[in-house]
Amino acid sequence: MGHEKYKLVFLLIVGLFVCTCFTWLFILPQRLSLQASPSELFVRYILDPIPASVQEIKASRTKEGFGFGYAFRFKISRGEVDVIINSRPFNRVSHINYENDVLLCRSESAPGLTTHVYPAGVYKPAWFKLEEWADPEAYLIYETTQYQEDLWLLVYNENLGEAYFLVRSARG
Repeated sequence: MGHEKYKLVFLLIVGLFVCTCFTWLFILPQRLSLQASPSELFVRYILDPIPASVQEIKASRTKEGFGFGYAFRFKISRGEVDVIINSRPFNRVSHINYENDVLLCRSESAPGLTTHVYPAGVYKPAWFKLEEWADPEAYLIYETTQYQEDLWLLVYNENLGEAYFLVRSARG
């Protein structure tokens, strides 16, 4: 009877340890602030220097684990959208649709790309409302190899003078 008591205590401690590790690795990082400011992330992943018309930069993580992912939303003039487009080999997206947290886009580099922007368990901020944009202008870079998947997506709404930028790199 004594050994069973110690065995139960041991299993409870191990269970508590596993739950704590799970919380620290998967739940808390989504709720904690970014490791860098939105402006610093903009410079790192979109363009350096930040164009003069860019204002109100918001950023959030979209991926945890192997690789990285960020979503940005910011105000920008049409002319400076072209500066971002010309900074990398973007392809014009012929169709883009975002609903029920699933992004679908078609372009020369990705004829039928379907992906979750915020996968299950990843916190989606209240400011991410891409589903409200009807027929936005979009540009994509999508590269994939046997072990790597990289995505850069710029979505622009000229009427609002706002853009979303998604960047993701995943190893798998």
